[in-house]
Amino acid sequence: PDKYQELVKANNIINTYIKLFIKNKTVDNYLNIEKAIRRSMSISDIMEKTIYGYKGFIDATHKIIKEKLGVLCLSKIPNNHLMWSHYAQNHTGIMFEIDIEKLKECTVIANTLKKIKYTEQFPEITFEIIKGMNEELFPEEAKKLFEALLLTKQEIWNYENEYRSIIPIKNLAENGLFSLPKECFKSVTLGCAMQEQDRNKILCMIHNHLPETSIFENKINKRNYSLDHLKV
Repeated sequence: PDKYQELVKANNIINTYIKLFIKNKTVDNYLNIEKAIRRSMSISDIMEKTIYGYKGFIDATHKIIKEKLGVLCLSKIPNNHLMWSHYAQNHTGIMFEIDIEKLKECTVIANTLKKIKYTEQFPEITFEIIKGMNEELFPEEAKKLFEALLLTKQEIWNYENEYRSIIPIKNLAENGLFSLPKECFKSVTLGCAMQEQDRNKILCMIHNHLPETSIFENKINKRNYSLDHLKV
């Protein structure tokens, strides 16, 4: 019963907390609400789990991330079967190889790249970090909040060896994209299941826009489960 009452109490407090800090974005309001929460309840395991699992908090956080941030995802694994299946429409898409050294010379992206943390535990979300949902008032807490949510994945995904760059949307073009200089593209690989008409169209685009970039295509090896990476 005590645990249940604590959980109900936590949900009620968080419900008020979420609504107030979204509607009234002032430092005083944040601090007053935080004091009220601390007076009502100590920060226990059940409280922290409730904060993280609370749908209103998660939805509000996702909304802010979508509105304010762009994310570039890269991997150090060049030709993985699973990644072709997950991210290139079952081998029908393409893969770009990026020259990181050129990226460092031409853009700020390389300096913001961070390795994904793979774990079986949810990232720790404290009261201090929650303040980051108002980036204008709490920029440092916002950075910690976004990194906790965007740079953490379940251990099962560690084969991807992923790195991410988190970029404020205000630094992107109106369409939400970031243009990379041509010299940053080292190679392009075509998927082994790509349709012929798509292949021809993409080859034409590469020749027109990335004429100095090497082109490869994958072929299924006839003797084992590997992919042959062949120069076009």
